[in-house]
Amino acid sequence: MTEYLLFIHGVNTRETRDQPTYADQLIEQIQRLRSPQTRIKPVPLYWGDVNIEAEQKLQKRLEESPAWEKLYFKEFRANQFLQFTGDAALYLSRAVGKQIVEYLIQQAESGLQGFTLGTDHIHLITHSLGAIILFDVLFSSRWDEKNAGGYKGVEKLRERIFHDSTPIRSIHTMGFPLGLFSLTTVSDPQLPNTHDITSRLRQYLQDLCGTLKTPFPWRNYLHSMDIIATPIEQLLPEMLGAAAEGCLDVKDIVTQETGIFSRLFSRISQALSLIELEGEVEQVQLAVSGGEAHSNYWSSRVVASTIVQTIEATVRQPQLQPA
Repeated sequence: MTEYLLFIHGVNTRETRDQPTYADQLIEQIQRLRSPQTRIKPVPLYWGDVNIEAEQKLQKRLEESPAWEKLYFKEFRANQFLQFTGDAALYLSRAVGKQIVEYLIQQAESGLQGFTLGTDHIHLITHSLGAIILFDVLFSSRWDEKNAGGYKGVEKLRERIFHDSTPIRSIHTMGFPLGLFSLTTVSDPQLPNTHDITSRLRQYLQDLCGTLKTPFPWRNYLHSMDIIATPIEQLLPEMLGAAAEGCLDVKDIVTQETGIFSRLFSRISQALSLIELEGEVEQVQLAVSGGEAHSNYWSSRVVASTIVQTIEATVRQPQLQPA
């Protein structure tokens, strides 16, 4: 029995984009914390360089404008903001999204070689926009063959991950902007809602709950300073309706308590009050820790230990095996 850990990164809000080694620190901690009898195979998926050429061309065009030199925060505009908006475009653009799908199929096929149906399991570990992209690929109807101009690549990935016996045994989301998906559920009966993932995810959970005797574990990690992360304990069951009742074990886990930062930000607040800028405290807090917070999950011991505990509960408890 082997536990396959399928990682997918999101957008990096710092100066440099994620590299193929993005999950190394978290993987090392998981390997160190796991029990010797728990066999783990990490499968990090990487898509971070798909849109880089288009982003570089856009940046060059922006910098050629006479107005560019008059703007503030040029470094931020040229790096973090451009990367974030560029990666968001991947979710909206089927043309660029197709390139990501091809990346994911190739890497998943390679990483899941040796997977044994019926005994091995898959655990999804996603970060930020990576969760949006992966869940879009797995559950959104816009990738169905009839909506994608006959493109069948997504079906290959879905079949590889799902199978008939639903080998996924836990989901871990880090810095997850679930609010984006909740907004896509707003629909017009006269228009197709092809970005909504809830219908297919709801059906998948219903099928899953028919094979498991214990609620399916979904752990959602939030850094207290990460403004992109969304609590999902209440939101996700509301989105999924009756399919989540008695089926999902959803927990929000704060990886960094606010008290750790209280002394620092108290001093910042005092300093700003001296120059009559008390109203700017939150903006300064965001500038100091916001970007770092969104990437902190990859080095978090709380995340690593919770992943290990969840996986080993799957291994130990017979009721989490197919009935």
